[in-house]
Amino acid sequence: MELYKYILALSEEASMANKIDHGHPLFLSSSDVPGAVQVGIQLTGMENYTLWIDSEKKQWDRCNAMVLSWLMSNVSKDLVSGILFRSNAALVWSDLKERFDKDLWDEFDSIVPPPSCNCDRSKEYIDSMLRQKLLQFLMGLNDNYSHARSQILMMSVPPSVNQCYAMIIQDESQRELCGDH
Repeated sequence: MELYKYILALSEEASMANKIDHGHPLFLSSSDVPGAVQVGIQLTGMENYTLWIDSEKKQWDRCNAMVLSWLMSNVSKDLVSGILFRSNAALVWSDLKERFDKDLWDEFDSIVPPPSCNCDRSKEYIDSMLRQKLLQFLMGLNDNYSHARSQILMMSVPPSVNQCYAMIIQDESQRELCGDH
């Protein structure tokens, strides 16, 4: 019986740790359910699309602005400059995911761990994997960074992904200072 009480207490503690406080921006109340929000005019097809989109544009823009403000107030000051002039919250979210979500590489490393010896073959393997990660990062950049991408690819000693990211941020900051958005 004591074991049951202990497990129950741990379960309740874990449940409490995962709850979001009502003051948290991501808090959803019990009334926030699919279908609860009605936009006023139901889209029926081509005949009322223009009316429907115009009447709801202000609401969509307001929600987008709110999500953008949540994102900007919850990232470090170093990252705000990268999203400050963006106007679409979904694009900002996917950009952040593209920059920082390294789960696939981490999963790959756990499934196929790099060799642990210091032999030449092990070093070649590790260098090859680092190069692949760098190339994946560079190819994920949009065309605004094509010049920086080319410069990085021409380097005789390829930088790490983190060094490359720092170079891209520096390039972005310089372009913003010069007015080249």
